[in-house]
Amino acid sequence: MPCAIHGVAVAQEHVDPESAGLSSSVVALAWLRARGGVIPILGARTAQQLADNLACLDVSLPPDALARLDEATRIALGFPHDFLASADFVLGGMSGQLDLPPDRVAPLSAGMLSAVPG
Repeated sequence: MPCAIHGVAVAQEHVDPESAGLSSSVVALAWLRARGGVIPILGARTAQQLADNLACLDVSLPPDALARLDEATRIALGFPHDFLASADFVLGGMSGQLDLPPDRVAPLSAGMLSAVPG
């Protein structure tokens, strides 16, 4: 989960906050809010910083800016996730031979998940 300090650094690097008339902290907080499931904790020392941070409530970043920020913070999961996702350990190698309900998914050999047609 990204922290606010990291979010500000990424916001400065991948979105030009000054061109939008926003501070990098507003961009970072707006990005975290747009991700959903994340509640940013504001850390302001002055009333001006608090007012600046609260401005994120009125900001809606464009989809291309959100995509750039998401891509810049994507984390490679690595081992053991990649290893386990590349094989059919859960269903004992039998996923191709099972009639799974429509809400279940079967792992593909490439490590991606795909919905099994019902």
